[in-house]
Amino acid sequence: MKNILLSVFFALALMSCKKKYTCDCSTAYTYKSQNTGDYITLTIPGDKNAYSQKMTKKQATEACKNQQDAVQSDFTNGITNNGQHPLGSGESIQTTCSIILK
Repeated sequence: MKNILLSVFFALALMSCKKKYTCDCSTAYTYKSQNTGDYITLTIPGDKNAYSQKMTKKQATEACKNQQDAVQSDFTNGITNNGQHPLGSGESIQTTCSIILK
């Protein structure tokens, strides 16, 4: 009987660790203006889509890191035309993402 109660307790404890998370990303694109020579930074917000299933914080963090890498790659490929027009000196594209408990 004691083993059954312990098993139920641990199962409930493990289930309570999983929560709903959202990955919130934004991308900062810094480029040199051809008109003035000044550097301009645009911050582009990303979508805030909640993950469809409950996850542990570690799982959500890893999923969000993968999403960050994908968004960074998409922006870099789009802005540089898949590397045909590389960024100039002082120009950059930086995507940052963080998880939000929903």
